Amino acid sequence: MSRKDRDRDREFEKARRGYQPSRPPAEFMPLSRVAALLGVCTRTLRRMIQRGQFPVPVALGRRKLVPRAVYDDFANRLARRSCGWEGSDDDAAGENL
Repeated sequence: MSRKDRDRDREFEKARRGYQPSRPPAEFMPLSRVAALLGVCTRTLRRMIQRGQFPVPVALGRRKLVPRAVYDDFANRLARRSCGWEGSDDDAAGENL
């Protein structure tokens, strides 16, 4: 069997099973992406989660994913804190980081 035939058969089998790509939806990000955006390694991000310094990710199968809105909120609070706006009236929830 040629390589072309094997590839065609593989694609047919994926279609028959209702193949879903393993890529997460756009509104979720894997821990590795979040860690890169925060400028820390993945292990550091996991420690932050264990200590309660970062919200707990959502489990989707075996993968741990962070909703985009959760990351955006965390990054905004982090930016406010680094700019000295931590206790301002803009913080509607009144929560500390």
